[in-house]
Amino acid sequence: WSEIETAFSARVTLDRDGRWFVSFTRPAPQSERESTGAVVGLDMGVTHTATMSDGQFLDMPELLSQGEKQRKRRLGRRLARQVKGSNRRKATKLAIAKISAKESDRRKDWIEKTTTELVRDYDLIAIEDLK
Repeated sequence: WSEIETAFSARVTLDRDGRWFVSFTRPAPQSERESTGAVVGLDMGVTHTATMSDGQFLDMPELLSQGEKQRKRRLGRRLARQVKGSNRRKATKLAIAKISAKESDRRKDWIEKTTTELVRDYDLIAIEDLK
């Protein structure tokens, strides 16, 4: 919060799940990064999210707990039986959207943390050409 004074613009948004977000724009801090000289190649896959050329596997964790998965399935079945346009259907759709948003947020978080770690550890990252 101490750096909020340097912000020169702000954006307030409301997403489809009813969550509010505030983001501030400010100049990026100057930072020097030391070269590691390390090089790695990444192979995107199905069994493992990514395989590194040094033999390590990057696996995305389960995004929803068993209870959350079960609740999402149950809500989907309930939604299929509800009358279109009803208030209960709107509430069920919102509940499904909240669980899906949680899943999406967890996926984005894992991707952000993993890519940040890769960039910090390696100077050159080669990714397979997917065609």
